[in-house]
Amino acid sequence: MLTFLKALPLAIVLLTVSSSDDPQIIIKPTPANFNMSARSTGRFVTSQDGTRIFAEARGDASKPPVVFIHGFGLGATAFDEIFNDPIWVSQVYMIRYDTRGHGRSDKPTDAASWASERLAQDFDAVAQSYQLSRTHIADILSFHPADYLSGIIYDAAIPDMADLLTVSSPRRLATQFVLNRTQSATGLLNAGRSGQLSLLAIFGEEDKLVQKQPALDVIKGWKKLTVATLPKAEHFTWISQPVLFRTTVLQWISEQLKQGI
Repeated sequence: MLTFLKALPLAIVLLTVSSSDDPQIIIKPTPANFNMSARSTGRFVTSQDGTRIFAEARGDASKPPVVFIHGFGLGATAFDEIFNDPIWVSQVYMIRYDTRGHGRSDKPTDAASWASERLAQDFDAVAQSYQLSRTHIADILSFHPADYLSGIIYDAAIPDMADLLTVSSPRRLATQFVLNRTQSATGLLNAGRSGQLSLLAIFGEEDKLVQKQPALDVIKGWKKLTVATLPKAEHFTWISQPVLFRTTVLQWISEQLKQGI
């Protein structure tokens, strides 16, 4: 049983489940979701503070479960190419969700709703709804022990926004909280540097947004680290090199499972 994650730009997580594809639901406009309306396949789960988080599952629940977590400015639909790929669907059970402040999830505008613990609770709510176990991301490891996870997959990613990116705050208040909220990668980095957590770090050879070496410098000392640079891949490696990305991730997951992680 594993938990694999791709963080800041994206995140993947592997776990244990028993469920099936979600039904199609109608999303009604509310002030909390900026009056968004849509018809989507998925479900709403309620986080501990009452924030509604939109999530979706696809694939065979008997397969190793993987949770996909997008980064800033994106949404769960960023993973459409993966979720519509029959090979991915046949190999793993996939769950994705819109993080708070993004997509179809609620967008709270008070500072208390953006405490780091709240995002960990969002993930917990998704994991509990799909009956998953062992999870991870920087926020989550601030509030759970290292054995809450099994491994991490970073795709052009860094532990938190403060490490590499400095951006001006957009106009929407919710977006300002996304960018400026306090984060701590201490729990995550301690787990990696103590050898308790495996990490697959994927980079695109032609990525113009995230630089490989500065990103690796942030996680310096990570003991169980595998680095993969995909040739001719841009920032969104799973789109620019879908077959190579899929092969790299699934092979790494298979190796982790063989090791009993």
